[in-house]
Formats: sequence, C-alpha cells, structure tokens
Amino acid sequence: MAAAGIPADVRPRSIAGYLRAAHPAHRLRVGRRHAVRQHGQPDGTELCQRHDRGRQPVGIVRHGLPSLHVPAGNYHSGDADDFSVTSIATAGVRNNGGRIGDPASWHEKSENTFEDTTSSDTKKKNPIQNLTKNILGKNISGKIISDKDKLPVGTINILLYIDADLSKEALASALVSCTEAKVAAMQELLIASRYSCGIATGTGTDGAIIISNAESKTRLTNAGKHSKLGELIGRTVISSIKEALKLQQGITPQIQHDIIHRMDRFGVTEDALWDCYKETYRNLIRAEFTDILDRIRTDDTLVTYTSLYAHLLDQLSWGLLSFAECRIAANELLKLAVLHPDAECGTENIIQNYILAIADRIHRESLKKK
Repeated sequence: MAAAGIPADVRPRSIAGYLRAAHPAHRLRVGRRHAVRQHGQPDGTELCQRHDRGRQPVGIVRHGLPSLHVPAGNYHSGDADDFSVTSIATAGVRNNGGRIGDPASWHEKSENTFEDTTSSDTKKKNPIQNLTKNILGKNISGKIISDKDKLPVGTINILLYIDADLSKEALASALVSCTEAKVAAMQELLIASRYSCGIATGTGTDGAIIISNAESKTRLTNAGKHSKLGELIGRTVISSIKEALKLQQGITPQIQHDIIHRMDRFGVTEDALWDCYKETYRNLIRAEFTDILDRIRTDDTLVTYTSLYAHLLDQLSWGLLSFAECRIAANELLKLAVLHPDAECGTENIIQNYILAIADRIHRESLKKK
C-alpha cells in the first residue's frame, strides 16, 4: 500500500522501505502512542508536511516510526474485551470526490506515460449524464484533464491500528472492511462525485495502512461484517472520516442540508439557476438573486423533497425506475415542495424542470419583498 494517496512530488522512497522493515520486527512494536501521537516524533523520525492550497497536510515517513500530526478528535477508537481498534483519517473530497466506475481521466500506457481519456464516449451512456448535458450544453463528468499531475487535489488517507494479532487473511479482510466503511461515510454525507452524477465512494487517490500487533495474545482470523473486529473497524473508520471532513472541509450533516449540495452533482448549481432566472424574469441583479437563494436553499420542506428528487434521479440512473415513472413522481415532488412547475413550460428534462421550479420560487420570493 506504500504510496497510494501521497503526491508523487513529495513521495519518499523510504515509505516502501519502512513497510518492508516493519515486517516483522518494527511492525510488532507500533502502538497507539506512535500512531496517534499529537506532538513531537519518535527518535529518528523525520516528518514532512505539505500545506499547499487545497491540500490537507500529508505526513510522510522518511525513516523510523510514523508520527502523524492530526487535529484533536481526528481519530477514533473502539474497544472489545480483548482488543481495540484505532482509526486516523485525513479527508478532502470537495474537488476530487469520485464514484468507483466513473470515467477515467487517464490511461497508464507505460511507466510515466499516460493517455488522456477525458474525451471518451463512455461518459454519454448514463441517462442522467444525457439530461445534464441537455441542461448545461456539456457533460458534467469532471474537468478536462490532459496532464495527470493536474488532477484535482483532495484525498482520503486512513491509518488503522488493530491491537490484536491478525492472520494474513484477517489483514486482507480488514482492508476490505476499512474500504467499505469509507464508502459508507461518503454515502451517509451524500458526498458528490466530481466525475459523474453519482454519490462518491472516495477519491481517485485514496490510501490506507493497516497495522496489527503480532505480539498480542489475542489472535483474530476474520474482519468481516459478522465479526466484532469488522464492526469496530466500520464504526471507527466512519467516525474518523466524518470528523476529518468536518475539521478539514467543514462538511457536516448540517452543511449538507442544502438543496445545492443535494443537487449540484446533477448540474443544479447557483450558476445554472442564475442563467435560467435571468433568461426568464430579469428583474433581479445577481447579488439580489443570490441573497434570496441563500435564504431558501436550507428551507426544511424544500431540502426534504429535493432529497427525494435526487434519489429519484439516482434510481433512474441505476435502472430501477423508468423515465416515465420518474417524470410523474418528479412533478408530484415539486408540488409537495411548494414549487409550482408550469405544465406548459415544463420540458421532458426532469432536471431542467427542477431548475425552472426553483427559479420560479425565487421570483415569487422577490415579489414578496416589494
């Protein structure tokens, strides 16, 4: 797992060396006092951190044992009677969130040779992608990237310490459970993919390190969902990722309670709403429009039914509902949200109808002020 998620320009060659050296002698002695240490470093450890704009600090082991500087509360532990699990996470997803199976940005042909794949036709196969293309005149499947080094920054790194002796099979199972927990955290916060219209399952540069204590008297052979170890891995990883997102990017359930955050993965952004509004009503300047949008975007009723609207679009994308079923249900949801879709002005595009309904709501709010 040596260097996944660590920028190439600051990736030390000694990381892979450390992981090899840590097996078996050093790895046996890595405890939470090292893995979760707040200040200072163990002797012989040099820690390097990057603070580039848009990139969270990255702890890099040059030599010796790792010491990570993480904000208080950015790690979580869970205990059973005979072992414990500790998870540390960094998390940046706003710019680089992605869903597994999203269209690739590049294809590695050989070492240090990458082919741009952002113009691939695979981006047009999803019915939701076609709807957003009709709205914005383009496909919202991420920025065009011609250079791998210019991929949007942001990543999730997880260090998981298990104070028990794990078999090789259990270590592999622990990595699977850790990854599933990361996906669950993304789902529970409805983090958007920036490369498709889906809910993100992580980022394109995620990394994880699993550490077990081979000197422990507790020997575990399974870390799946039926095991106590799997339960604790899930709980601690989900909690640490959510805490990291809160501390590093301000992402919380309260922040996500917002119609734009619910719908921006479908192309419903402030800019898209403004473009629709100014073409239809033209009685507000941008600042006035934004002021009204900011007042209604967290409205309880509007957020609730917008959430159902988004899930309707997800089920259309997954093939669980037909377009005809979604069209009927979408119109009913707009009415329940106290929006008034115009039957004459409505289109066959479900997402465009939502934008038109929100623009109409903003117009009606502007008339109230007068």
